[in-house]
Amino acid sequence: MHTVDETFKTIITKDEFKESAEHIFTVSHDKDHFRSVVPSPLAEDFAMAWQDEFSAWEWIIHIRENHVSGKQWAIDEPLKCAKCLWVHFGNTPINDNEELEDEFLHFEAGTDKFDVWHWFEEEFNLSIAKDLST
Repeated sequence: MHTVDETFKTIITKDEFKESAEHIFTVSHDKDHFRSVVPSPLAEDFAMAWQDEFSAWEWIIHIRENHVSGKQWAIDEPLKCAKCLWVHFGNTPINDNEELEDEFLHFEAGTDKFDVWHWFEEEFNLSIAKDLST
């Protein structure tokens, strides 16, 4: 799990919001890395490169959940993001009480798996049954 430091408390000005209103969170890929692409007011502190797509999306979710202004910008291709995260969630051990045995994204061990399911549906505006079931 990633840490939260003072950079997550940086206030974005109204002018910065206005200038970046059309910006999005996304992941790009070149031959070597997956890049977490973030809106310009966050780029200096939060643009990162990763070895795999999951880590890039995980970082974006970490920013959105923890930065004071993280939810101001949309995720490009939210279904693509959700599907990538869902695959990894499927590898998270669940105990007999339907609780996570390990951390997943910003959810601590002991979280009810249905809380995570609801977060997926709300965060990505989707239906697990229709959009993520294989």
